[in-house]
Amino acid sequence: MNIFISFDAEADMGYIALTENRAGSAAATDDIGNTALAADFDRHQRMIGVEFPGKAAPEIARLGTLTGRKHKLEPAFLNGARVHRFRPTSQEAVKTLCVNGVQFYFADHDGQRFIGFDVFDRTEKSE
Repeated sequence: MNIFISFDAEADMGYIALTENRAGSAAATDDIGNTALAADFDRHQRMIGVEFPGKAAPEIARLGTLTGRKHKLEPAFLNGARVHRFRPTSQEAVKTLCVNGVQFYFADHDGQRFIGFDVFDRTEKSE
């Protein structure tokens, strides 16, 4: 599984696309729990991307050379389930939050310091 990371300094927005079909494919956008992040969903309610708006944008900007290109997620196992892992930092998770098959990791209790995620293995591809 590949992701694409982008950062737009003018718009003060970072984005991680979880599918190849990024442009205009979101049917809905919802906040991710009580965090600064928002998730884009396709018409089947599968998460297709993560938005890092405003205050959260620096979390993507700090990834530096990772932005503007594709990344292959590392295969791993989480509680016996196969996942695809993105961990750009070695910081330890203080808070976790699972939304629609994606486990998010944060370095603080407020969910503001994003440090990575695991995508549970998908049996269907997003359109």
